Amino acid sequence: VCQGNSITLAATGTGTFNWNNNVINGQSFVPNQGGYYSVSATSPQGCVANDSLLITVNPLPNLDAGNDTVICGGTPILFNATGAQNYTWSNGATNCQSYAVTNTNTFVVSGTSAAGCVAQDSISVIVNPIPNINAGPDINPCQGQTVSLNAVGGINLQWNNGVQDGVPFLPVSNGTY
Repeated sequence: VCQGNSITLAATGTGTFNWNNNVINGQSFVPNQGGYYSVSATSPQGCVANDSLLITVNPLPNLDAGNDTVICGGTPILFNATGAQNYTWSNGATNCQSYAVTNTNTFVVSGTSAAGCVAQDSISVIVNPIPNINAGPDINPCQGQTVSLNAVGGINLQWNNGVQDGVPFLPVSNGTY
């Protein structure tokens, strides 16, 4: 039995059945530990018979879905749970697979151990929107004329070639910025 699951011990035959460990015949219970569980049966004539069975309590997998994370929209993340033998993700991804997350969500993974015991864990992914950047219209300056590049739609705007947003500069050649 997997840790935390209930089982029912039901001795059969005639007579009154008495189990050890406070088990009631035919009634489900959650075993706290594994070991031998014994039953004695007393017939109406006073004869006693004994039997026992071994219960093994298998631990649940120590499942870890990974750390919660914050990403930019459309960025793939690796779904890589550990601690079990087989994994099933709520989004249909297979374990160790990259998956592009587009919306903030919580993803649940079920992990199954070799003994068939199942545990669950989850990972929350917060998706920040990708900024909608506009570099502005193309510029066609005359030679020797300074220009200023002013992008909109984000913070911490950075241009290539060492150009600073909103700061005039003198282009030395044609090119794409």
